[in-house]
Amino acid sequence: MNAELRSILALACAGALLTGCATPPTNEDLLREPVLLTLETTKSVEAYANCLQERWNAEMPVSGTARYPTGNTVVLRDPLADTAVITPTATGAKVEYREPAGWRMTALNPAQQVKDCK
Repeated sequence: MNAELRSILALACAGALLTGCATPPTNEDLLREPVLLTLETTKSVEAYANCLQERWNAEMPVSGTARYPTGNTVVLRDPLADTAVITPTATGAKVEYREPAGWRMTALNPAQQVKDCK
């Protein structure tokens, strides 16, 4: 193997390793994180999820807040892996907000938007 090919292979391996280190946490990992904020709202699950998804998409440097409906519950996850679990209650919805440990990379404040949609 010539030196140039070895260099390319070494760079490719290094890139693969670094990519593995930068992989965001999975939904299952995020749901194991402690809840940082819990609130009750009189909005329905759907109305609250729409509000928060719109706000997160507007503020994030890249749009694409993912929505995972499961039965009556909606889980929202923004591009920076902040997560809101929205479940129905007798009077509206309960919201649990989590963010991944060590992943707060910006001055954005998704927790404030969780409060603002209440």
